[in-house]
Amino acid sequence: MNFSSSGLILDSCVIINLLCSDLFYIFIESYRDIKIAEFVIVKEILPMSEKYSFNLEIPKRKLLVPNEKESEMILELSREIDDGESYSIALAISRGLDLGTDDKKAIRLYESFPNHKKLWNTPELIFRLFGNSNFTLNKQEVLMNIKNKAKFIPSPKNPFYKEWIDILCNN
Repeated sequence: MNFSSSGLILDSCVIINLLCSDLFYIFIESYRDIKIAEFVIVKEILPMSEKYSFNLEIPKRKLLVPNEKESEMILELSREIDDGESYSIALAISRGLDLGTDDKKAIRLYESFPNHKKLWNTPELIFRLFGNSNFTLNKQEVLMNIKNKAKFIPSPKNPFYKEWIDILCNN
């Protein structure tokens, strides 16, 4: 699994799951083309930092700020979905980026654009890291952290659901 040549932009739900897994910094530093809307960090992630007990430092090169055309698209999208998802989708569509989100409404909207790139969700990204031989990870601990801290378990319809549950249930 590879990201589109332009890269991948992460939405807040995926960022929270990665932060709770304690893999966020490993992930964003391991893949150079990972981007995040600055708005998502400032308005959605930082206000939750106390709740989730994380210290957030994002390299500036990873942050995206919309241009005027993208800002117009964000306004249009925000009529249908939350602001953070609007930013992430507008930047993904405008700049030819893949999108990382678990939000069902955002997924439907993103996929409605004929020029959308690949869609990624938390389980795909986590299992991508699990498959990276550069890391030794306690898979059960990672998934338990996401389950307990972020309150996230993939839908039974997700292709990684069975493997996710098997890892959680095995000691």
